[in-house]
Amino acid sequence: MQDDDDDADDLSQTYRWLTVFEHTRDVCQKLDEILQDSDMPDGDTKILRLAARWHDRGKAHPVFTSKLKPDMLAGDFVQRKLAGEPPAKAPDDAWKKNGSRRGFRHELASALAILESLYRAHPTHDAFAWPNGLDKADFGAVAEEARSPASGDPLLQELAALSADELDLLVYLVAAHHGKVRLSIRSSPDDEGTNEKRQARGVRDGDTLPGCQIPGTDLRSEVAAPEVTLSLELMELGLSARYGASWRERMQLLLERLGPFRLAYLEGLLRAADCRASSEEDRQQRGCVTHAGS
Repeated sequence: MQDDDDDADDLSQTYRWLTVFEHTRDVCQKLDEILQDSDMPDGDTKILRLAARWHDRGKAHPVFTSKLKPDMLAGDFVQRKLAGEPPAKAPDDAWKKNGSRRGFRHELASALAILESLYRAHPTHDAFAWPNGLDKADFGAVAEEARSPASGDPLLQELAALSADELDLLVYLVAAHHGKVRLSIRSSPDDEGTNEKRQARGVRDGDTLPGCQIPGTDLRSEVAAPEVTLSLELMELGLSARYGASWRERMQLLLERLGPFRLAYLEGLLRAADCRASSEEDRQQRGCVTHAGS
């Protein structure tokens, strides 16, 4: 697949099966290598590392899995290897040309999952506040009661500890790591006429994103990212009853705060870590195959 194709997931094609946790761990380790001798501000480093841990969360989406050939996915070896977790990487011959929805972008699902996970745990977080002192209650928009308290969940604690500005940088980096979603969320031609619900980049309003394991802060432990229902409210212009500022407004303010060069640099670092991890995973598997055949 070519990288300019909306269906392209070139970095997901490799020589072996890897779970979301396994590939994400590899990306995080490569990012740490890149950052090892960096004098980057601690705040940027913190958000980059968190973005690396969340970047492929959306691969737990059934539409991503639908890109894989069912007979190969159902094989005994593959099922033992995955152990109930969603695949992030699979051999070239395991992929179909298209999944159940054309143009599906897992990274948009990943970014939306961050926002919804935080909203479920902490709906009154500053990231969801309306600007200029406007009170949602005055307009009939009242935040829901927290359903998954952040107090006992390390992932949700991390998100809840972020400022509104940090959260916007986090979701930008996660959404942009393949260069398909940046300053706006908009429907593509593949989304048109598909459903009465909002749909953008193959992600549909109300989609259920199953839970999966991603690395903890030590990169060795597995922590559970909770199942969430994805919302596309923030693709609309204006204020959202659920999330507050729209995606476009958030990203425009982010661009003004950081500037295009700093933002592109941070985006490039995450992309480089992803590419290096994928290349290393391929080299390791080719080495195993060569050694076994010698």
